[in-house]
Amino acid sequence: MPEYEFRHANAEEARLLRPLWQECFGDDAQFMACYEAQMFRPERVELALLNGEAVSMLTILPMTLCRDGKRMPGGCVYGVATRSDHRGRGLATQLLQAACRRLDHEVDCLAVVPDTPELFPYYSRTMLARTAFYVREIQLHAEQLTDRSPLNPQPAKAEDYLAARRDCLRGHTFLDWDRQAVYFQRQICRQEGGDLFLFSGIPGCAAVQRNERGALLVCELLAPEQCLLSCVSGLLACMNSREAAVRLPAWSGEMLGGSAEPFGMLAGPYLSDGEKAYLGFDFA
Repeated sequence: MPEYEFRHANAEEARLLRPLWQECFGDDAQFMACYEAQMFRPERVELALLNGEAVSMLTILPMTLCRDGKRMPGGCVYGVATRSDHRGRGLATQLLQAACRRLDHEVDCLAVVPDTPELFPYYSRTMLARTAFYVREIQLHAEQLTDRSPLNPQPAKAEDYLAARRDCLRGHTFLDWDRQAVYFQRQICRQEGGDLFLFSGIPGCAAVQRNERGALLVCELLAPEQCLLSCVSGLLACMNSREAAVRLPAWSGEMLGGSAEPFGMLAGPYLSDGEKAYLGFDFA
């Protein structure tokens, strides 16, 4: 077994992560430059190194869990990656355990969004996390919305989007991001041909990306129930697209079909049975 070094990143090591990130996620230099500028903080990054080279990593993004009018400081585990020739040696598990030790003194809770359904049991074992965050995803096509008057979306500044998001989610259990994280999501959306939007005349917001076919991924849509379809209609018209996959909170859009599916997990406080919290966009 090689002699691995486990530690936090150093301030000058952001670029050290690029080859590992590229291998595991395929993100380009533009994405990495955005991550480094907006979200990289060395004390948030757990590393496993071999001969000075990063072979496994994760980042802990700052967040707050809002529940019952209380705000709990926390973190969201992000970018868990291990180089292919070092997998199966428990490196990610050790990094996750290091992240969980922060529960003792830095944060009250840790969230994580598994990349695939098969990873939920893994995070349950390594972090003692439980499924807490759910999302409703629906597929909509422009032909389904011809009887809807579109609501006009306007590109939003990060701080305005954050304020609208908090207003829409007030009274629910949800994960709250800071301005820097919302700005990071805006940059991701723009790199993928989308943006963050507010809607004229209603309390609502949407984070939108475009796939290689030109279809939209609305990775967050928050709006009054009676306005959801008009919001999607407006987004399709604004972005000259014919179809969209739309993610909604579990409690939203029930009349549009689909079911509330597991999206993320939480370590630390346990939510009550049946409580379906909202996480929202996940910076992917």
